Amino acid sequence: MDSLKTLHIFLEEGLKKSAENGAHNLMNRIETAMSSVGVSVDYHLNTAKNRNASQGFQGYSLFHMEDPFHDRALNLRRAYFYPFWRIEKVAERWNFRVANMPYPADKQESNMAKTFANSMRKRHFGDQPVTREGHIFMPLQGKISKHRSFQSCSPLEMIKRTLATDATRPVIASLHPNEAYSEGDMASLRALEGKHTRFQLSDTPSDALLASCDYVVTQNSSVALKGFFLQKPAVLFAQIDFHHIAGNVDRVGLEAAFRHVHQPAQSYDSYLLWFLRKTAINAGNENAEARILAAMRKSGWEL
Repeated sequence: MDSLKTLHIFLEEGLKKSAENGAHNLMNRIETAMSSVGVSVDYHLNTAKNRNASQGFQGYSLFHMEDPFHDRALNLRRAYFYPFWRIEKVAERWNFRVANMPYPADKQESNMAKTFANSMRKRHFGDQPVTREGHIFMPLQGKISKHRSFQSCSPLEMIKRTLATDATRPVIASLHPNEAYSEGDMASLRALEGKHTRFQLSDTPSDALLASCDYVVTQNSSVALKGFFLQKPAVLFAQIDFHHIAGNVDRVGLEAAFRHVHQPAQSYDSYLLWFLRKTAINAGNENAEARILAAMRKSGWEL
């Protein structure tokens, strides 16, 4: 254990500066947790060169949103919404511990779940009206012509299958603001738009499309999880960690996944309480240090 008395944390430049200045709440909580077990913390820039060098460091390594490729490294990633985080042995969210946990479904929303979800709704949506105006919202991600290993089909094929399975609703799709789409991909999308009158690309803000849709169809965009705060059902065409109350094509098949959105309403608030408050690290909670140590120990670190 003596050789493992340092935790090396790899962060992007802005995060690293914030952490070193004591201005990042989670890093402060990690430092306190490590101090309680006699481990010091060092910060490093999150570059490939530095991460590769960590194999030769004495101590443990924590990579922000990067593959923990050696046996003393773990991945740190925000659980979609601040102040919630996860520490995991893998980089892929669909392989996170919570993805393989059974959801202990509550048939009735508890007051605690309602209070939590109402607070998050207010923070993220303000007074945005929530309606159902008859369309499907499809937040697209990247590489839309490719069928990747964690997907049931390519995003382009997802569009076609959605139009065929729900033969009445318009499908309004948005492009991801941080993705660079090739000319070929854009041509394919425009061709689909020309062929199918019910399919359209939109630059309307995603929150507005989400608030007005009947349901969400996506590969595994976090917009679907955000939609749970607005009681919006979702169909997922790819693996992800928040699949439990969605219609998941990989798990149940295409027709059953779409039937799922027409079933009685899920206990969305209870699910969100479980997924965020009960299974993630809440950096603002008094039990954050205990959750941090528990996540590291579950991942094999002897602290």
